[in-house]
Order: sequence, then structure tokens, then C-alpha cells
Amino acid sequence: MKKHVKGLVIFLVIFCMAAIVSAEDLTELEGTVSSINTISNTFVLNTEKGSLPISVRVMSRIMIDGERKPLAAVKSGSYAKGTYKNWNGKATVKEIVITAAK
Repeated sequence: MKKHVKGLVIFLVIFCMAAIVSAEDLTELEGTVSSINTISNTFVLNTEKGSLPISVRVMSRIMIDGERKPLAAVKSGSYAKGTYKNWNGKATVKEIVITAAK
């Protein structure tokens, strides 16, 4: 019985550490959307710190009016807030919420 409990505790500790590490990789983003390119699945996010090229993957969640939408539904000038992760050297959207321009 002690072996099972010890194994379970070790598994839970490792699992929790992995969750913390993956959450640290995410960076918040906020700004105005411009230069949308639906062929290369990219757009530029104009932030207070400057322009940031953003990539969109199949697993990226783009939310507009509470519904998941494709990049083609995003309008230039819209306000965006969400998270991204550096993936293969590119800032890649994890989840982003699009609203009307501020």
C-alpha cells in the first residue's frame, strides 16, 4: 500500500510542476490588430511597446462575441487581449478575445 501512495504522490508532484512550467511560458498581449494576412495566418498587434507580429495556429482560440472564429473574421482596427507563447521563434496566439476598437 505504501508503494502505491508513494508512487501517487511522486506523480502528482511531477504533474503539478509541469503545469507550473507550461503556464510560465505564456505572455499576455493587448493592443490593436492590423495587417491581417489569412494566407500566412499572421497579424500585427500594435501595443504600447510597439508592433508585435503574431502567428495563429489551428489550436489558437480566437473569440469574437463569445464564439470561436477564424482569423478571417477579425477586422483590422479591432482591440485584442489574450495570451501568446513563443513557438518555433514566433509569437503564437494561445487564446485571444477580439472586441470593437477602444
